[in-house]
Amino acid sequence: MRVVKLIILGVICAPSIIFCQSKNRVSIQTGLLHCFFDRSPLINFKYPSKEIKPLHGIFLSSVGLQYSHNINSDFQLSIETNYFYVGYRKPIIEEIYGQAISRGYLSFNFTAERFINFSKKNYFTYGCGIGYRHGAESIGVAYGEIAPGINEVLVEVCRRRDFGLIGSVGYEYRPLRFLSLFTKIDLLGMVYINDKTARNRLKEFYGISKYPSRYDVSMKLGVGFNF
Repeated sequence: MRVVKLIILGVICAPSIIFCQSKNRVSIQTGLLHCFFDRSPLINFKYPSKEIKPLHGIFLSSVGLQYSHNINSDFQLSIETNYFYVGYRKPIIEEIYGQAISRGYLSFNFTAERFINFSKKNYFTYGCGIGYRHGAESIGVAYGEIAPGINEVLVEVCRRRDFGLIGSVGYEYRPLRFLSLFTKIDLLGMVYINDKTARNRLKEFYGISKYPSRYDVSMKLGVGFNF
């Protein structure tokens, strides 16, 4: 009987002990806006996709998962992975030369962040780290009409196997001990671009020098579970 009472007491107290410590967090996030400094739309309002997807592709397909560990009350280390994919219809419809037609990749980031608390529930965050990007970008280099109203596009593909540096600033709200809501702005700049062949071909044969894109500024929203 004593053993049963101890087990019941442990079950009741364990969650409180875990959440009081709150040294770890798992977060789910989405990148609402992405800016690559190449005239690609931040949000695809004007040329939504006709595919069956949430809101017909108005928002870009950008989701991520992050794990964080608190070193102390105002400093944490985190590792995250983000998936991003978008197909741009505007360059095809308007036959815009030298514009991204699609891009998709997986990103892996390792960052260190500091917290500045305004109150017990409100925090300003900032940090920096390193990132790796694996994927591809397709660039439209020629257009042609294969049938009335149907355009064909010739693309050059840039493979992404790149390393870079990342900096971020954000705001975090903790309504409950085990729950965090946050928004942040990340700036990822590529220091090493692997596909030099595609970059040189775009520059020498087509006069396009802005691809592969070195920069990605994103605004993300997320929810974290502290334990």
